[in-house]
Amino acid sequence: MTEETRSPWAVKLGWLLTFALYVVQACILLILVEKHHDIGAFATCIVLFLLVAVAVVIFFIFLRKRELWYASEDKDIRFVWAIWGIYIVVFTITVAVIFCKVAEKLTKDQDLGINALKATLCIAPVLLILLLQLMICPSYRKPLLSLSIFAALNIFDGIEMLEIVLMHYEGHFELNTATENSIIAFACICFLLSPLGLIRNKFEANGVVKEREKTSMILGPIEIIGTNLPFLILRAVVWGVYKYEASVFIAKNIVSLVVGFVEFCIHKKYIKWGEEN
Repeated sequence: MTEETRSPWAVKLGWLLTFALYVVQACILLILVEKHHDIGAFATCIVLFLLVAVAVVIFFIFLRKRELWYASEDKDIRFVWAIWGIYIVVFTITVAVIFCKVAEKLTKDQDLGINALKATLCIAPVLLILLLQLMICPSYRKPLLSLSIFAALNIFDGIEMLEIVLMHYEGHFELNTATENSIIAFACICFLLSPLGLIRNKFEANGVVKEREKTSMILGPIEIIGTNLPFLILRAVVWGVYKYEASVFIAKNIVSLVVGFVEFCIHKKYIKWGEEN
């Protein structure tokens, strides 16, 4: 697929939407930090969010020097992963600050309260899908969509875990300190692990995307176990002790662990599953 096959208006609209969502997310999170925490954390978060924007600008300057509008080679696509990595680190730091210092002060009655926080967090997986579609060659559109959706689901998984903490702050149930801190910590770890599913893949010619076998052997189990096993245990505890309904995401965690285990066994050739090309 070539550049001419992209509708210019769709690309412009996509970037406009991406920029708007990023600004909205950054502004709301920054306002929450400034209003309910301190000026030092506020200034730090501003610098961090600006860092993401600077990384995107540098990326496009690098591409335009080669008269390109998107990353079309594997070595260039690594810069896209780097940008997403920078964003997710900034996002995670901000989330950690908010849930450690701010979230317990929020209510549903506030204009920028619990509901606004939840909606703002949900912008992150949308940004992931948009950025990958806009920054990487359209010939990889279909495999990219699949990869980004799985990564986005993991981010949503972490956000849903944080919703348990917000329900605790609202008084629906009383989590003990260890459970509360564990949920926040593992949700942040989940966010940080989200780029791993992307960088495990190599982008070849003609829109072909293949897994890097050696990289996948290391990063695959880290991503799958690091995201799903802690969440499975924590959800089981919250469901059993506090009667919080979590069956859908528990099923998601179990399925992810089983699929990850099967993939690992196939890579190690412990089992055979279909014909190898």
